[in-house]
Amino acid sequence: MNGLNETGSITFEGTDIDYNARKIYLANVIYKSSVSLASSETIELAGPCTFSALTTAAGSSFIQGTGNDVVFTGDTILAAGTFTRDA
Repeated sequence: MNGLNETGSITFEGTDIDYNARKIYLANVIYKSSVSLASSETIELAGPCTFSALTTAAGSSFIQGTGNDVVFTGDTILAAGTFTRDA
């Protein structure tokens, strides 16, 4: 993981986080690793984020949250019912 940059965000690179069937909140992150969410794992945005690649399995959740911009710059594969958009 790189440190805070001039835009007030961090850049995460390297091996994806082990979500361990838990929920994680992310904000102001440029996530350059490929994200793969398994069943019972959740990412909820608490601020704007950019993801290089995202795959969600059935039973996982990716929640954009109200007012949080999300950008996908690479391959994105979302299982049915796993993405909740900004209201």
